[in-house]
Amino acid sequence: MKAATHLVASLFVVSISVICLGLIVANFSPDPGSKLVLLALYLCVFLAVFGLASLAGLSFRGWLLGTGVRHEYVRASNRQAVLFGLMAVIVLMLQAGKIFNLWSAALLLVIFILLDMYIQ
Repeated sequence: MKAATHLVASLFVVSISVICLGLIVANFSPDPGSKLVLLALYLCVFLAVFGLASLAGLSFRGWLLGTGVRHEYVRASNRQAVLFGLMAVIVLMLQAGKIFNLWSAALLLVIFILLDMYIQ
């Protein structure tokens, strides 16, 4: 995938997921706790964080490293964006279950750092 195609696709995913996230938050109450609404909420949060982290990672790599192999930048930013998206969804799930604290945040961060180092 070209870097320009990746940028356009990421912007599209971010805009659609933010619009859907806004609609879900505005129109649905969290009290009944419908599983479908929670699934849609978590999916929109994942897609929004994935798109934003992917755009930020790609632009940061392009700015910091300058010229280079663009598809490697895209691959690395996508890998880390998936991990950031998963981390955001897991933090929301832990917070919904009222079991999110400093220790679970630190453990989650260490797990994702080690996972990124292993996948790389």
